[in-house]
Amino acid sequence: MRDTLLRYQNITYDQGLTQFSADAYFREDRRHLAGSVVAYDNFNNSQNNDSSGLYTVEFWPTDPVPAKLIEQAYQTISMAMPFLSSPLAYHPVGNTHEQEYQAFAEQFARDNIRTILTDELFGQLGTAVLNKGEAFGRLKVINPGDLIGEDIVLIYTFIPNTLGHVGGIITEEPQTPLSHINLKARQNDTPNAYKRCAH
Repeated sequence: MRDTLLRYQNITYDQGLTQFSADAYFREDRRHLAGSVVAYDNFNNSQNNDSSGLYTVEFWPTDPVPAKLIEQAYQTISMAMPFLSSPLAYHPVGNTHEQEYQAFAEQFARDNIRTILTDELFGQLGTAVLNKGEAFGRLKVINPGDLIGEDIVLIYTFIPNTLGHVGGIITEEPQTPLSHINLKARQNDTPNAYKRCAH
């Protein structure tokens, strides 16, 4: 950990962010692996009679994480968290991960990497408020590359990589509490929600 922190000393915030992003995302030979362990306390898998609750291992939705790194993260977390009272599963978040998972599915099953897809995790959920608040502005369905502003309440049919200051956010793809877009919404005090078929 000390070596990691020393790498980012004596540089500006923007330089550090650029360097960290280059070290942690989008490369096979990455220096770090950025992800989250998310607790879904109310999840109940009635098919398997699992106890209520689930922990998931998740990565940035547009970062194509190689199978070997997903397995390494899953196994490392499993060993480091033997106290988990609920099962642990890899959750491929977003289209990039779900498409990749199709190629990894048999390998993960052989290697006992429990996996849960978004449809199963959020299947019964049509709406979720992730950051409460009041939003004012014009509702607008956003496509990649559209200009956005503080006077617009965005309806995304996808999960964006970046997010500036906006009036409010609605996504048609489910988000997790630690998703990049929700963390930005919380940072900017922007209302944020998931609503299936919002437009």
